[in-house]
Parts: sequence; structure tokens; C-alpha cells
Amino acid sequence: MANVKETATWVGGVYQIEPNDSVIGGENGIANRQAKELANRTLYLKTEQDKLKTATEAATTAKTGTTMLSNSTAGTSQAKAATELAAKTAMDRANAAYNLANGKANTSHTHPMSQITDLAPALALKAPLASPVFTGEPTAPTAAQTVNSTQIATTAFVKTAIAALVGSATGTLDTLQEIGAALGNDPNLRTTLLNEIGKKATKATTLAGYGIADFVLKKLTTEDLDAVKVAGSYYRDDNAGATAALHYPEVRAGVLDVSPSTYGWQQEYTTWDTNRKYVRNTVNGGAFTAWKRIDSLDSVGKYGNETITGVKTFNNTLVSAGGYKFYGGGKTDHATLAMGATDVYLMNTSSRKTLQLKDDGSLRYSDKRIYVEGEYEPQASTNKAGITTLSSSTTGTSEDKAATEKAVGDLNRAKANLASPALTGTPTAPTAAQTVNSTQIATTAFVKAAIAALVGGAPAQLDTLKEIATALGNKANLEASLLAEIAKKANSADVVLKTMFIGVPIPYPSATVPAGFLAMTGQTISQTTYPRLYALYGARLPDLRGEFIRGWDNGRNADRGRTILTAQGDAIRNITGEHGVTVVNDNDMVSGVYSKTNNLTKIIGSEARTLNIKSNTNVEIMNVNNTQEYLVFDASAVVPTAADNRPRNIAFNYICLAG
Repeated sequence: MANVKETATWVGGVYQIEPNDSVIGGENGIANRQAKELANRTLYLKTEQDKLKTATEAATTAKTGTTMLSNSTAGTSQAKAATELAAKTAMDRANAAYNLANGKANTSHTHPMSQITDLAPALALKAPLASPVFTGEPTAPTAAQTVNSTQIATTAFVKTAIAALVGSATGTLDTLQEIGAALGNDPNLRTTLLNEIGKKATKATTLAGYGIADFVLKKLTTEDLDAVKVAGSYYRDDNAGATAALHYPEVRAGVLDVSPSTYGWQQEYTTWDTNRKYVRNTVNGGAFTAWKRIDSLDSVGKYGNETITGVKTFNNTLVSAGGYKFYGGGKTDHATLAMGATDVYLMNTSSRKTLQLKDDGSLRYSDKRIYVEGEYEPQASTNKAGITTLSSSTTGTSEDKAATEKAVGDLNRAKANLASPALTGTPTAPTAAQTVNSTQIATTAFVKAAIAALVGGAPAQLDTLKEIATALGNKANLEASLLAEIAKKANSADVVLKTMFIGVPIPYPSATVPAGFLAMTGQTISQTTYPRLYALYGARLPDLRGEFIRGWDNGRNADRGRTILTAQGDAIRNITGEHGVTVVNDNDMVSGVYSKTNNLTKIIGSEARTLNIKSNTNVEIMNVNNTQEYLVFDASAVVPTAADNRPRNIAFNYICLAG
């Protein structure tokens, strides 16, 4: 047994096996084509994934990559990145050194950093706090998987999160590309499926739901079988209730089939363990006849044709019970086969003559000896048995010759047999009326009239059994076939597919929630009433009123650290601006989100001012006369503002299928 040969090649589409495709094996056989194409895809994806696993390289001064962080401010390594603490320490030391050199305390320094000797070149080698571009192999402590903050995520953190996300997913469904392919790469799969589901009718749970009102499927309890006169299939699952008072054929559980018959109703009852079958009918719509057993499992059947195999023992003797009687040919007389004390008897009850086979080997006919060849050969005549000459003539007149088998055959071949005649030529017979239902010969006219009545007004393309069979897909058990196929379809009540969409938020364009759905307003739900919904959300539904749904990050790192169903508060990107005062002409400037209430002047000069950070949005500058001047932070100067953060949107009512 060989394996399918695999190549790391992405196959654009997987071949669909068609109904008329032959089953051909081998390396390039059509029966192996799908498996080979899927195996090629799998090997391709594994190869690409292995490339990703080995793609992370160390950063250098000439190439980006991963690097280790360092708090040192005196190191010489070009393979490590300085941390925020190292940068702050270096800045603090630079400030202290400058102030000390100029005889000033740290708080009284008002010169720009650009005036500090050698500080700018040193800082140029450091990474900025805002959007740093690291080189080498920067590293950081690996956070626990429960952390969901702005803490830096290491490769170990990401690998663990991805491994937890993939979990035990099969190798052919552990990437978004594979899952997308499995979902038909349909970005609107939910809409597509809901549209298809919407085309389906609700699957009925009863025959009446399919418009079948004249057939019943029912369990029998206290019903009298004489009163069961509705076509259908019934069953009793206990022996005790199958009583004679309720007109059961025997005290045993079983299945009752009821159908209309020519004279009213017919009932057939099959016992559950012994498989005995009984039948009875009403007579002209009146009372039921007695039950008759028709299966013949315990004995030779009394009705119908049977082929008896094996050894059958007849215990009755001629002396005690008269032997067994055999009927045939529709005659009222019969033959009797019996055993005596020493002999075997075969008697014709019409002639009252008996053929006896004695224990001594002799053969007698009503007590007269029958001689066989070798015992006695008298000349045969019309009144005496004996030897004779055979003749094949069919026109002779001799009375002392016996006709051969050929002569008799020739005569028979010239005449029609009463039993199964093989007629030739154009035999005719009277045409019976269409109401006749007997052994009378049917003529072609009778058959044509019957077929015409059967076809009736059927269209030409459906007036033969072959055409009807073709229309029914040549299914011998159409009902079972159709039910099996219907059960595969995505009906709105189908348990498997319905379960897939239970709890999925649906934007609904109405305030009125349709039956079978719940509005998602944060309400508690009952595990008993909604077990599948409870399994997804627990005791409370999410409150989606006024909320936006965001796609789960799932390892993309656009929204790190999130788990499914976690809430996220509002936030906006950072808004920045600049302000300052020029030294040359003592003028102030603002940009971005800052504006001013008074001119900022003479920050550097004889009228020294003190700069105090009052809050995130307000900067206070005190001059020597304690006159306050302000910079004002107003985001509306550059972006639209409102009471909350939001994208453009249209309001829908979020509901979900309750299950």
C-alpha cells in the first residue's frame, strides 16, 4: 500500500468528483485526485509556516530584528537597546551636569538642551520614547497571558497566545487562510447562509405537517383493534396490553399495519420477537374476520405456495388418524398418504383404490399384486396387463401396441395444454368487462382499456412506469431516500445548522423582535429554557445597545490581548501640538491642539518666568509680577468632537437566535 505523493504546491481549486466519474486508483487516478490536491495544499502551508517560525532574526545597526533591552547608561554594546529608564537616567544626568557647571539648581535651568555640550550627539544614539525604531535584538520581560495592557509583548508571549488560539485545531484548519478556504472565502458567509436558510421551509415534525392527513403513525395503548380503521402504522410496546379483549391475535407486543381493502379494511399484525404475522379483513365494511396466521414459521403453511426443504416428519399413522391429506388442482377430492404398522399407503379417495408398498418389497394395488419387470411378462391386452410392442404412430388402430412417449408428445404438441398452454397463431377469447377480476383470460382489448383507464389524463412524458421511475430518480424506496436527503438540508429547524447560528448577533432593522429570537440587551437567560444559548454566554447576554462589534484580534496584533466577549472602553489616538517662545525676538508660537490667551514673552531675559505643568490640558506660566499666562489644549481645533468616540454608523437592533 503506497501513500499519496505530496508536493509543496498551492492548488487553486480542489477537484469535485462528478457522478459519472469512474473509480480509478493509482498515483494520478481520479479517485486520489482530491486527496492529492489537499495534501499538496497542506504541505505548502506547512512549508510556509516553517519559514515564519525561522524568520525572526537578531537586529543589528544595519538590519531590523529582535533585540534585548538594557538599563545601562555606560555600556558599549551595539546589539542591545536602551530602555526608557536608561534614557531618563542619561537625561537626568545631563541636566544635573549642565546646571552644576553653570552654578544653578536643577529647577532654575532655562537653557535649551541643544546648548549642553556633547548631549545632542549622545542623544542621537538613543531611541526616542515616541515610536522608537530598535535594532539588534531588543528584549523585554514576557507578560502572563492574562495581561491585557500596553505592556510590550515578546515573541514568547505571542507564540504562547497563538498556540492557545490554535489549540488542538487540525493541521488543515490551523490558519486563517485554511479556515477562509473552508468557509468558501465568503466575506459575507453569515448573510449567504441566512439567505439560504431563509429559502427553506420549516421541517415538519408530523405527517400532518407535510399535508398527509390520511395516514397515521401512532403508539397503541387502550384502543380496541376492531375500532382502528384509519390507514397507518401502529405499534404496541408491551405484551400485557395486547389482550384478546382488545382483539389482538395473541398476547404479544408488535406492529399493526392498517390499510383500505377491497371490502373495507385490512389489518396485519406482526409480533415483535417471534415475527409471527396475522391478517384479517372487514366484510363489506362490517365486522372483522378472525385473525389468520400467514407466516408458517412453525409448520407447513396452509395457504399459498411453499418449497419444502430438509427432512419433514409426519407422525400420524393410517390406523390412528387416517394419514395426511393432499389437495391439488382445485379439486374437492384428495389423496391420502399414510403409514401402517409395516407398510406405506397412497390412497385415492375418489376411486377408493390404494397403492401399497410392502416391507417385503412387493407392490400391491388394492391388495392385488403388481408385477414388475423380471417377475412375470404376460402379453398385454385391453383387459390384461403384460408385455407389448411400442409404436410412435399417431394414426394407427392397433389395440395390442402401446404408444411411445413420442406418439403421445406428437399428439400433445398438436393441442394446447390445459395447464400452461403455449399457443401459437392468433388465439382469441371473449373480452371481459373491466369490472371482472378473476382467472378469466384477458384479451388485448381488455388490457388496452385497463391501461388507458390507469393512464387517464397523464401527460405523455409521464404515462409509463419507466418515465415515472426516472422522474422519481429510480429509487425503490423513494420516501426513505427523500427523507434522508431532506434531513441533510439547512432547514431553519435543523438542529445541526441551527445550533451553529444560535447566539450570533444579527443587526435587525426593526424594534420588534421576531419569534425565536432575543434582543441582546444584557438580560439574564435561563439555562433550562435556552441551554445552547446559555452554553455560549452563561447566565447573561451581552448588552449591545449603542455598542460596536469589533473583530477578535486572533493573533493579528491590531487589538492585542483581547479574548472573545471582553468589553473595551472608548479611546482615541494621541493628539499632539507644540508651543514655545523664540529667544531672538521674544515672540511666542503655538501649533496643533494648542492656542493662547495672552502672548508668551520674555521667557528668557531679565523677567524670568516659572513654567508649571498644571494638568494634561493646561500649562501655567508665572512672570515676576505673578501675572498668569496660559496655553489652552482644545482637540476640536483639529478633529471633530462629541460626547463619545464613534465612527460613522447606522443604528440596528442587535438580536440573536435563541435556540
